[in-house]
Amino acid sequence: MRIKKTAKILQKQQGISLVETIFLIIILAISLPAISRLLQRNIESSVEMNGLNKATFYAQSRLEQIVADYANTAETGNVVFDEITTDAYEAETFEAGYTTTVAVMLDSLNSVKYKEITVMCTNPQGPSVSLQTWIANI
Repeated sequence: MRIKKTAKILQKQQGISLVETIFLIIILAISLPAISRLLQRNIESSVEMNGLNKATFYAQSRLEQIVADYANTAETGNVVFDEITTDAYEAETFEAGYTTTVAVMLDSLNSVKYKEITVMCTNPQGPSVSLQTWIANI
């Protein structure tokens, strides 16, 4: 019985009342700024990650180029292990603000000489990226 009465009352109602409209406006006024801040942070994080991905790509590309140059010329005997130095590689700028620098350090372990090659890429939108590899003189 009660369900039929409630259904009749709801059928008679045409539209929404002023009180319901005010409650809807209040709920939207409270929730929209929070949602917009969440979206803004999401966009900022996306931009930051995009910059970090680009910096990682440029650093990895430069590191692979150095290793490939050594590997290709080492097969033909044109490059000596001692020629891999920091001075041999100038800073290289890619897209606006992304610059890679190379540092080479000589070290040895159990009388085996090796060079630690570090490529750092500056990132204008966030933290810099640093990648390392080692080349041994065997």
